[in-house]
Amino acid sequence: HEAAFSQFEINFLPGAPLQQADAVFRFKRLAREIAARHGFLASFAAKPFIDQPGTGMHWHFSVQKTDAAYADWPHLFATPSGEVTLELMHFLGGLQAHTPAAMALFAPFDMSFDRITISDSSPTHADWGHDDRHAAFRIPASRPQAVRVENRLPGGDANPYLTVAATLAFGLAGLAARQSPVEGKHAAFALPRDLPSALDRLDSSQAVLDLLGAPLVDLFVALKRHEHQERQSCAQPRQAWDLKHLIELA
Repeated sequence: HEAAFSQFEINFLPGAPLQQADAVFRFKRLAREIAARHGFLASFAAKPFIDQPGTGMHWHFSVQKTDAAYADWPHLFATPSGEVTLELMHFLGGLQAHTPAAMALFAPFDMSFDRITISDSSPTHADWGHDDRHAAFRIPASRPQAVRVENRLPGGDANPYLTVAATLAFGLAGLAARQSPVEGKHAAFALPRDLPSALDRLDSSQAVLDLLGAPLVDLFVALKRHEHQERQSCAQPRQAWDLKHLIELA
């Protein structure tokens, strides 16, 4: 049990990217269906209760070499003694560089940003740290074989497929460019704090368009702008739109 009312943490064993996205998608559908059969509503909404902690969906990423020559130690992010490698730093650099323009993928609804703004621990920048639970990207303390990067930005309402695709695309872009991360809360890596701003950033980012494809980004932005406008037309947006579409009909 977690901090909010009827809030539980669910953990998944490691696996291949598409396999993990499938598992999360299936779990969310099954949880809702089983709850409904017993007269309850299971929700993955990011902030259903304003005065309670929100619901995140934290993803842990590592990269392994597939060449047989590295069979004894395929782990790209750490040495056998547990030292963090330059490759992990470059992966972080890519995440840091591109995430501010793609925040709408990790927070896809207006309510999603309630979790981010009404919080004392949510990241305001695409910052990183060693075992820092207040940073956007965390390197958890672990044994050498399990050294990884945790993306702490996605809410429980984020699409698992888009979350995995974007995180891997940004990290691998950083690896290809040998991009080094910057420490601290640098102004260049400030995150949008509401959905319209996030959509504007996403729509204007040529780098993200190149990485994820213009058809996907254009459709996503158009859909989310329509949802935002529909929500804004309601006298009580949280009750009339959020609770209806993100909890009752989800």
